[in-house]
Amino acid sequence: MAITRTLPLKDNPTEGYEEPFNRNVDALDTRGEFFQNDVSNDSTVVVQRDVSNNLTFLDGIGGPYTLAQLAASGTGVTYMEFLLDCEPIAETGANDSTYAATYSGNKITNEEWRRNDATLLKSIAYTYTGNKLTTEVRKVFAANGSTIVAQVTWTYVYTGNKLTSATMIRNT
Repeated sequence: MAITRTLPLKDNPTEGYEEPFNRNVDALDTRGEFFQNDVSNDSTVVVQRDVSNNLTFLDGIGGPYTLAQLAASGTGVTYMEFLLDCEPIAETGANDSTYAATYSGNKITNEEWRRNDATLLKSIAYTYTGNKLTTEVRKVFAANGSTIVAQVTWTYVYTGNKLTSATMIRNT
């Protein structure tokens, strides 16, 4: 769906907004907006404030919902998702993990982060063809240190010495 125009609720007596709409004055002063798709005049999305002055969102699926309701209903990015791409700082907000790296010659082959109780929190295993990194498997573990709760595999392809492709597949 392409959004090509917006229709402010101003100048719409049926919605309780009787004052006229002036593009130069009201560009940032609309009290509600309809976001319409490019093939109909039906209200695809409505963003407005309710009687309690909460910002609400309504779409073709449901609503109106406040931001708090939307945040509570969505999963967002969990800490396990965060760990797939970031180094663990701490699950508790403190410095509660240790880091160790394994090398073969000058190439890193494995990284591990462990909780203070020594259970595995995250690992990254690297494989090479010659001097080129070809895969990395990132795993995040449950509190028991053995159950994988999130995993991705990165595959790297080269043409000569130039990296030409990096593909990520979510395994878990």
